[in-house]
Amino acid sequence: MSDHPDEADTRLYAEEADPADPTAPRDTNSRSQKAQAEKKAKLAHDNRIVAARDLLSTANGRAFLAWVLHDMQMCALNEGTVDPGFNASVSFFRAGQRDIGIKLHRLLLLADKRAYVALLSDHIS
Repeated sequence: MSDHPDEADTRLYAEEADPADPTAPRDTNSRSQKAQAEKKAKLAHDNRIVAARDLLSTANGRAFLAWVLHDMQMCALNEGTVDPGFNASVSFFRAGQRDIGIKLHRLLLLADKRAYVALLSDHIS
């Protein structure tokens, strides 16, 4: 075995690497692969809505979501994103928290508006 770096590089790049995700589209201009990817994304979205609907359908699920959204301030829905000390890293972190909260809020509204209103009325009272 040779320790010559050029030879090792040649062997490394001569072999084709296995793709990380075999289902990922290879040709971004392929209509069939785009359609397959869109179908897969829609199925994942629909599954998330079903899961959100399941959480909203029970009192314990609504209590958990209220805790995540409001009590724990994990999602910072009603918080400002700018750090009072003007620390950019803290502001970016808070913006990310708020973005997650907005996305979760939107998903819950898509899943079941009435159950989300029940979540809010349970949480406020």
